[in-house]
Amino acid sequence: MSALPGGQRVLHRLALALEVRDALTSRPVTTPLVVRGEGVGRRFVGDDGSGSRGSDGRFLLLFGPHIGDLADLRITDAARRLVPRRLRIPLWSQDDAAADEQVPPGPHLPALSRTLRVWLAPGSAGGPGPGFTVIRGRVAHGSVPVRWPRIAALGPGGIVVGRAHGDERGEFLLPVTGVGTMPPPVLSRIRVDLLVHARGPGGPPPPTERELALDPLADLPQESVPRSSSPPLPADLDNPLLRGAAPPPGYVPSTAPVSSVDVPVGDLLLLRSPLQFSP
Repeated sequence: MSALPGGQRVLHRLALALEVRDALTSRPVTTPLVVRGEGVGRRFVGDDGSGSRGSDGRFLLLFGPHIGDLADLRITDAARRLVPRRLRIPLWSQDDAAADEQVPPGPHLPALSRTLRVWLAPGSAGGPGPGFTVIRGRVAHGSVPVRWPRIAALGPGGIVVGRAHGDERGEFLLPVTGVGTMPPPVLSRIRVDLLVHARGPGGPPPPTERELALDPLADLPQESVPRSSSPPLPADLDNPLLRGAAPPPGYVPSTAPVSSVDVPVGDLLLLRSPLQFSP
C-alpha cells in the first residue's frame, strides 16, 4: 500500500491488463476463459471476481509480492471453442507505475503501456456460424497427430485468405475471410493452398507422456511479447505476433507437398484426410 501526495491511499496498482480478442471478429471474447500465471505470485483477476476466470476477455494482474519483472501466462478455454496460447511479457516496475505520484512527480506511465491485447483462434469445438466459409481438418505426421500446428490458406494470387491454430490433437478450424485476387463476381468455390508450420527439429526435447499427463500444455509454444513503450505505439498493441499470424519460435514450414482444396463459399469443407507435416 502507498499514499498519493494528497494523502489518499493506493490499495491496488495495475501491473498488466490483459484483453483477449476473437481472431475472427477482433472483438473481446465472450467465451469463458481461464488465465493462469506460471510461477509464484502471478494471479490474474477476471471480470467476475472469481480469480482467473472471466467471460468478457478482460483480466488484471496487480502488483504484489513476488510479481517480478516477467509475466508468463496461459490462456485456455476448457470447452475448446478457442485454441489456447502461452505468452511471456516483461512488466513495468511498480516504481515506474507510481513515478507520477512522487514529489517531484516523475513521468506518467499510461495504463495502455501496461495492456496486452492478444487474439485467440477458433478451436475445434468453435465455429463462426452458418454462412461462413470454413475448413475443418487436422494435421499429422504420417498417422501421428502434430501438436499445436499453424495453418495458413493462400487464395488466388497467393494472398493469405485465412489462418488457423491447431490444438494438441492437430485439429483446426480455418475461416476463409477473403477471396484473394479473384475478380467479381465471386464463384461458388474458391481454391486455396494450405500451408502448415509446426515445431521443427532441434530445440528442447518434447515432453514425455508422463509430463503431458501432468501438464497437457507442457509443449504449447511460449511466445515472447515485447513490452509496450510509454506511451504505446499502435504496433505495440496490434501486430502479427499478438494476432497469432507469426509462427512461434522453432516452427518451420512443412516440406510435404502443399494441399490444394476447393472450398464451397459460405459453407463448411471437412477434410477427410489429414494435412501432412514433414519438417
